[in-house]
Amino acid sequence: MKNVSFVLALAATVALISTTDSTSAQDNWANFGQDPGATKFSTLAQINTDNVKNLTRAWTFHTGDSSGFFESGLIVIDGVMYFSAQNGVYALDAATGTQIWKYETSGTARRGPYYWPGGSGVGPRIFSQTENGLAALDPKDGKLITSFGEKGFIPGLRMSSPPVGYKNVLVTQGGNSTVKAWDTITGESRWVLNLKAQPGDPAADTWFGDSLKTASGPGLWGYFSVDVERGLVFVPVEKVGNDY
Repeated sequence: MKNVSFVLALAATVALISTTDSTSAQDNWANFGQDPGATKFSTLAQINTDNVKNLTRAWTFHTGDSSGFFESGLIVIDGVMYFSAQNGVYALDAATGTQIWKYETSGTARRGPYYWPGGSGVGPRIFSQTENGLAALDPKDGKLITSFGEKGFIPGLRMSSPPVGYKNVLVTQGGNSTVKAWDTITGESRWVLNLKAQPGDPAADTWFGDSLKTASGPGLWGYFSVDVERGLVFVPVEKVGNDY
């Protein structure tokens, strides 16, 4: 729990500074990598090499999770911090660390949830892995948006990292060496990309020997990113077999 406290306290310090300076050029951290392209670049300039030594802890928040594992990417939207732990999805006041809501669940993606800003007349949503599959949550109160998927879920979906979005398309890990896309509003399937060559695929000839006949396929566990201007999603795929 010490690791959890440290990470959240440090993030709170940065958030507190950014929300109290009206001249800040950047108010939100809307994706794991800050923007859809995962540049991880911040325009904030209040903290620099001269004053970083003066930072102090703003607050500490305890999730109550006893697993000792925390890897969630923190998201801050309009002064609210969203993240997941092994015992649920949380929304906190980023300036004070006060809990706004918690969605009770296990089986969250280790690397956090995804914030979709909304579109086509539909408000924003938090998409998170849960014990029941991919869930759509209302950012205001953490309640399930039951019009999405099957009563709020895409059941059976299992992800280690959060999805990404492009307009009204949500792109996720799909299991069994696949990438899958879903409608962000309805939860309906849009398309499936097989990373392992399928029957009739010309790429099948590039698989050596009888390797295509085995159950093994390329691993997929890292963060996706999106080039919004060109409408491209970038997927980190590892080799067939062991990690990396």
